[in-house]
Amino acid sequence: MSSIRKHTCEIVAICWCLTSLSAPYSIVDEEAPIHIRGDDLWGDMTTRTVITGAVTLDQGNIRVEADEMTIDWLEGKVQRITASGDQARFTRIVGEGKFSIEARAHDIIYRRKLNQIELLGMASLRQEGSLFRSEQILYDINTGVIEAESLKSEGVELIWEPRK
Repeated sequence: MSSIRKHTCEIVAICWCLTSLSAPYSIVDEEAPIHIRGDDLWGDMTTRTVITGAVTLDQGNIRVEADEMTIDWLEGKVQRITASGDQARFTRIVGEGKFSIEARAHDIIYRRKLNQIELLGMASLRQEGSLFRSEQILYDINTGVIEAESLKSEGVELIWEPRK
């Protein structure tokens, strides 16, 4: 089997495994109030708001933590959340104390309308015990499909935990 074909098969298998782990999108999250805490805030709630200093954002079962957060608005609705810092973190909890998604990276971009998270710089994504690491990860929360790219020679790593 050629090297290209072998890698394509491995990528398809990884996507298939992770798709079975995806967390369904909840419209309740979108309609829940947004609670933001940080040290400083500037901007407006019509185009862009910037929050700095140990920032946390909670909405429904979603939590985002970072050193700095930028929220882009359109017509009074959050369109994109960009979290940056030493290790920004995005979590989505489905059960008591159980993380359905835990993502970490230097920069995390949550595209709310598409329900996607993009992880840039030392990125990792954990879901139900399985761990995916790369320099860049794009994760579609609706479908569970992951696209990963490594800009360095370290490559992409997947530690898959079979369901019990």
